[in-house]
Amino acid sequence: MQPIALNIQVLEQLIDNWSDVKSQREFHKLAENLENYHCIFIDKKDHRSVWLENLRSLRNNIKDSNIKKIFDDLIGPKNIKYKPVDVEDNQDLLISIAQKTPDKIGLNTKKLRSNDLRFYDLKTFNTNEFDTTNYLFRIPKVVTIKPGERFDDLRLFSPYLRDANKIEFCDLYLFKSNKSESEITFITELIGLAGKPSEVIIHCEPNPLNVIQKKSLENLHSTFGKSLSVEYKKYNPPTRDVNHDRFIIVDHNKYSIRFTTSFNNLKQSSKAKFEAKDSFLIEFSCGRKYFDE
Repeated sequence: MQPIALNIQVLEQLIDNWSDVKSQREFHKLAENLENYHCIFIDKKDHRSVWLENLRSLRNNIKDSNIKKIFDDLIGPKNIKYKPVDVEDNQDLLISIAQKTPDKIGLNTKKLRSNDLRFYDLKTFNTNEFDTTNYLFRIPKVVTIKPGERFDDLRLFSPYLRDANKIEFCDLYLFKSNKSESEITFITELIGLAGKPSEVIIHCEPNPLNVIQKKSLENLHSTFGKSLSVEYKKYNPPTRDVNHDRFIIVDHNKYSIRFTTSFNNLKQSSKAKFEAKDSFLIEFSCGRKYFDE
């Protein structure tokens, strides 16, 4: 679940326009997305939540009993996870709460940015395709990487790797070039997004004489400590008639992150942390899509 801040105005506008069937559909879709993907951060202060008071006020002002019942069923705590957090006094409560979310994410009526805070409108939230600036958790999700696109960080992967215990990297061409510093940095950065994972498996072509594999192992132990178990395992491409793809697997079978090119397509750049050499896709999905077992 990815914590976000929800602007009550989003709900209020949909309720006010309930006579419009599109608003009804949008309300149901929003409730479904919140239930499946997010917990909502709310403020708490002196055992009294301003955010909850505003939500109750919105609910109590609903005149139609049928709409009120739908609201209670879909937006109530039995359907959606709410988490109280301490926030500072701020004229804009939504921004105060969003500052407390791990990825500083909020849901707003329009797309805007305030420093590192990121807000998304419902159209962006519900689309099946995402650009690389959208850090909202969503399954399935497809991101298109453009040639020359630059990345100052890899937070795009954060919602899927956060708190992961086991991460697997599957790429037959890993550590085969003398210019593999980008691959080492890429893998180290992604593991760092998980916090403190206990196990990393790198599916490639293990070779005890491969200097780059040895350097990568030393770098991971130096960064995360020797308590992190790191194993090089022989890559077993699928015997079925499918294209060879590259995967990051989270917690064995929880999520699959598929790359349509090798990881080394993301090169370190003097202008950013990484830069894409060629265009490719990243697909996020449930289950284990790397057929090695």
